[in-house]
Amino acid sequence: MIGLLPAELRRQVGRRGSFFGAMAFVTLFAAGHFVWAILSENDTKFGVLETGTGLTFFVALLAAIVVGATAGSYDSSQGTMRYLVLTGRPRWQLVVVRPIALFATIVMFTLPAIVLTLITVLIAPDGAPIDGAMWFDLFWMIWVGAWVFGVLSLAIGTFLNSNGVAIAVSIVLNLSSLLITGLISEYVSKDLAKGFFPVVAGVVIDREAGSSADPTLSLAVSSVLLALWLVALIGAAWARVERSEY
Repeated sequence: MIGLLPAELRRQVGRRGSFFGAMAFVTLFAAGHFVWAILSENDTKFGVLETGTGLTFFVALLAAIVVGATAGSYDSSQGTMRYLVLTGRPRWQLVVVRPIALFATIVMFTLPAIVLTLITVLIAPDGAPIDGAMWFDLFWMIWVGAWVFGVLSLAIGTFLNSNGVAIAVSIVLNLSSLLITGLISEYVSKDLAKGFFPVVAGVVIDREAGSSADPTLSLAVSSVLLALWLVALIGAAWARVERSEY
């Protein structure tokens, strides 16, 4: 299993279209934020860090959806999965190593944007003090938040044999997940909607539950449910690979 991780990481990073495309996409928005912060005379370090974190998280999430979907579908679409199976490695290892490598891949393609955000904060004028939680969120929201939705896309991609279709379906399902949650809450059960993937993921990413006007499950319960969701998604991907003939 340990020997598979460097190889899988090289495979994900080596797909230059998705990896360097994701890096360029995320860094471009960070560069735009950098220019905006220079031209703006009123925004403080606090505001720059808050805006930079939210912006980078959003674009990193979109990039992770593409990278994750590609990681899930690539071997099937290219016909290389049979060669991986012929190595004698258990199929569950071939599946489990992908989300682990995906996290490292996300860290790598978001690092330039994070560094640029830190530089932007340094050159911004002083203002309200920045607490440690905000610095933590810069890494937690971007890395963990993007990875969580990247794993969802990876699982979706595993069921599809085309990179393009996997990316399209993953983007649509991810972006429509809140709409699906709203429909579940309206027509099925409000309590069931609170345990739906995007809701519990949002609580964990924000590290706090909703307000009394928009109640959600506690952080502890949401963390457990999110872990179960991730296990179920990876398990579904493993079942797909285990039952497929290559």
